[in-house]
Amino acid sequence: MTLQKWSRAIDMARWLRRRAENILVALLSTMFACFIIQIFFRYVLNNVIRTRHYGAQTTRTGTMRNHLIAVVLSDGEIFSNLKFTQCLYDLLTDQGSITPPDPVDLSKAVTAAREVLPELLREDGVRIDQFVTGSDIDALLAEIRPDNGEQARELLEEALQESQAYYKRWIEKARPATRGRGTRGA
Repeated sequence: MTLQKWSRAIDMARWLRRRAENILVALLSTMFACFIIQIFFRYVLNNVIRTRHYGAQTTRTGTMRNHLIAVVLSDGEIFSNLKFTQCLYDLLTDQGSITPPDPVDLSKAVTAAREVLPELLREDGVRIDQFVTGSDIDALLAEIRPDNGEQARELLEEALQESQAYYKRWIEKARPATRGRGTRGA
């Protein structure tokens, strides 16, 4: 092989390396964006679940609790809260679960809400990419919101150990040893 061919091969290798670095940057950027989206989703979901008051807090009394019955990812806007509430009220009335002045039984309301949801989604005619409900919702909530501080501590310690193991396996190993003149030994 001539010197000119070796030179071209080396140039091609350098070009391929730069493209590989570009791909690596794109992949890492995508992973970072997904991580930020996940954190934002958890933040919003926790705020919805923990909310106890809505609207005019100074002129109205009482509290309420949100119950997560499903997470729907679709290609369009789905039904409004008003439509959902009206359909839920109609179903509970048909079942005889609403008996004023008594409050509605929570378990009956949640069960009815889970019944109403699929029909309302069908009426909207949107394409559903993901529909999480039932035991999957319970698992999602258990993952997002630890039961106590000790569980959160264990989760953070596990994440720290995993990140340290990753550092030792990939990053620390890849660093060249730079000992000698003008450098400090680690």
